[in-house]
Amino acid sequence: MRFNSLFLFLILGAKLVPIQAHADNSCQSLRVIKNSNLFSLSAEFDFKNGGVSTDKVLRTGGLSPRYFYDLFDVDHNFQARGISRALSLGAFYSWGVEIDLYDTHESYIGLIQGELLTRSRAKFSFYDGNGRRTLIAYLNTESPEFLIVSAQDEGIILAKLKIESYGDVGTIDINLLHDSDDIDDRAFKIFSAFVADYNWEFLPPPKVVDNSVFIYISKDN
Repeated sequence: MRFNSLFLFLILGAKLVPIQAHADNSCQSLRVIKNSNLFSLSAEFDFKNGGVSTDKVLRTGGLSPRYFYDLFDVDHNFQARGISRALSLGAFYSWGVEIDLYDTHESYIGLIQGELLTRSRAKFSFYDGNGRRTLIAYLNTESPEFLIVSAQDEGIILAKLKIESYGDVGTIDINLLHDSDDIDDRAFKIFSAFVADYNWEFLPPPKVVDNSVFIYISKDN
């Protein structure tokens, strides 16, 4: 009888103990805020979680054919760098940008590549350092929102990036919906900074209401 009671206690106890794998939910909701003057050659992108700064991306290279996106943690330690390619469609169109990614030792860790052939308004593929495609980012047809899906199963939406643009300010609201080993935090945050950098180019195109009035229509309206 005592053995049965102990066995029952262990079973019930196991059900009450939360699973600790992927328990860090600090990045479940983030806001990216672009700080840059109109004619500035650089920009800062602050990542905030509940109003508390967590990371920062600094973009430089204003007059050069390449942009540099440097990621820093909350203690200002350098984490990764993204460098846009000069010889790509990204030199003319934001949807065609290609960003090579490097770690703190200047080792190549991946690529973010804009896709030309797509039915979406914009499509970006994420590759790891071995050339394996891990993620795909689709720009929603009717709203200023990127959907991040697994390259292995596009039916699974891993995250959403919602764009807000007003005046000289560009913000991105990030919601991570599912944990995935394919999400490289460094690449994801550099991509988010890039989207905030070119936020106005990812807004929905104007729709004609009559012959003289144009308005933006999104799913939220």
